[in-house]
Amino acid sequence: MKQRQVFFLDLNFLEIDLNKIDRVVLEHSIVIFDLMEMEINLLKPRFEGYRQVLNYFGEQFLKQNRELNLIKFYNFIFSSHQKLRIYIFMISPILANEIVKFLDANKMKNILVISNFFDQKNFGRLIDKQIFLYSKTKKGKLINKALDKPKKIDLELDSSKIDKEMIKELSMFLENTLS
Repeated sequence: MKQRQVFFLDLNFLEIDLNKIDRVVLEHSIVIFDLMEMEINLLKPRFEGYRQVLNYFGEQFLKQNRELNLIKFYNFIFSSHQKLRIYIFMISPILANEIVKFLDANKMKNILVISNFFDQKNFGRLIDKQIFLYSKTKKGKLINKALDKPKKIDLELDSSKIDKEMIKELSMFLENTLS
């Protein structure tokens, strides 16, 4: 039996239709771990991400019920490279622990971790193949300047291509890697 593969899809904060990617991944019997959803959960009151945000950035983003106002908070951190880097530095180790738990619970399955960013220090040791999404048409975005492009990329996908082309590239990559 072939060893399990852990893929990481770095969306690079670009908007794409994840339903199309979901279909391709499921065709290859790959389990998806949505790190973006996990990040939002970790920013709820009883979790470490929430505590870290409050400790570093203060209570200015709290609603009356003591939950984080995510829209206000995300607008704040996306307002500068430095704030975004600080937040990623803060949340990445916590997310890496969640990836480890998910991998341990799914030892025999191929996994695709989907996230808006890739942190080599915290995520690099956990994955086998890196897929990086970029756009030739969206230039000068704050996020692209705030984050370094990953050093080792196994597949680059251009999000400005027609969906069918991009999905076909992804499907062929998965097929070749898993066969």
